[in-house]
Amino acid sequence: MRFDRIAKGSGGLGRGLIFRRSSPLAFVLLLFGVSAAAAQDRSFYDYPSTALTGHVAAEFSYREDGCRKVCAERSGCKGFEFAQSNGMCRIYSSVSGARQDAGSAAGARALIGGYAQPSNPPVAERLSAPPQTQEADAPSRRDGKDVASLENGQDRDDVPDEPIDNGQDRSALQFQQFQHYDLSGAEDIGRQTAQSRSECENICRGTDDCQAYTFNAWNRACFLKGGTGILRMDPRSTSGVMDALGTPERSSAELVMEYYNNSVMSGTPISSSQASSRGECEQQCWGDDRCAAFSLRRGGMCQLFDNPPNRSPQNGTMSGGKIQKAL
Repeated sequence: MRFDRIAKGSGGLGRGLIFRRSSPLAFVLLLFGVSAAAAQDRSFYDYPSTALTGHVAAEFSYREDGCRKVCAERSGCKGFEFAQSNGMCRIYSSVSGARQDAGSAAGARALIGGYAQPSNPPVAERLSAPPQTQEADAPSRRDGKDVASLENGQDRDDVPDEPIDNGQDRSALQFQQFQHYDLSGAEDIGRQTAQSRSECENICRGTDDCQAYTFNAWNRACFLKGGTGILRMDPRSTSGVMDALGTPERSSAELVMEYYNNSVMSGTPISSSQASSRGECEQQCWGDDRCAAFSLRRGGMCQLFDNPPNRSPQNGTMSGGKIQKAL
């Protein structure tokens, strides 16, 4: 692992609009008009009053505009669905179809085959297609059946939905790991004692609303997060973020050395050499991209560490670790 200075990442897309059809006239205007928000955000086709089918990669409580943004910022997200009744956001890694649901709004990166047109169809289709009335579009919606199922001669009631994660079984959740990084600015929803990173990850899996965690190895503390926050380098921490949420933004704070007097790093050093002062030992750490921390022992032995599992008191030993201070 390299420990270079890191630049701040870019932000995601802004809020998109959710439309509902209320009359034939409104539908015609929607078919041929392009709203300002739709012109700015063409990442998704919007499907009001719609629930998706496919593989649900993540499910969590969030705002409607936030649900869209979470998906927009992650290339692996193929669609999202927001349930207005309970504020539940579902992130889809694949979208296989859709069905009518008056209490939900959805967005997909690609047009959904065999289903009604989105509220913001492609420009070419808006310019070439004749205006449709609500009645012309109604056969796909008024009887509550899924269009794809009707075309196959089957009622939607006879076709079981693909199983999805209902938010209760979180045991299969996978996490990305970021060694030597804390999650700064993420909402803390709990703190527990843990003996290892894997134990902390399992605690997060078993905690509703936990989307990420930070394990502080030096204090054996597990911090549960309700969001991703910003990755900030810290030699004592390892963080995990749900795969479906992608890689968090990285802190732009300057990388500095934090000193720990009368303390020695534990673990196996990646190198050992003589140094006449703490400053000289520190420079050796800065000169090695693998180095996360150092210890200068009595007698001038300078040890560099890439993954110090802990530190302990030792009189006369001077140590330091690379860290980014919180902005």
